Amino acid sequence: MSDTPDSTPTLAAPEPREIRDNITRLVRADLMGPLGGESEEMDQRPGERYIVGTLAPRNEVLVPEKDEDLSGADED
Repeated sequence: MSDTPDSTPTLAAPEPREIRDNITRLVRADLMGPLGGESEEMDQRPGERYIVGTLAPRNEVLVPEKDEDLSGADED
């Protein structure tokens, strides 16, 4: 063992507010995107990558006349 002090620089611990803000930012990016930053390019649909893309909106009433016909069937 050496009696010389450690020359490794000491980093200051972040403030609790900074930690909370970083965690919030990372969770939002993971749930809603873009996790890879503003210039993120994906090879999959956002609904497959981000969980918020698979959730239905709350308190939204769908009007059948405005709803898209995704069935592909013709209604005559």
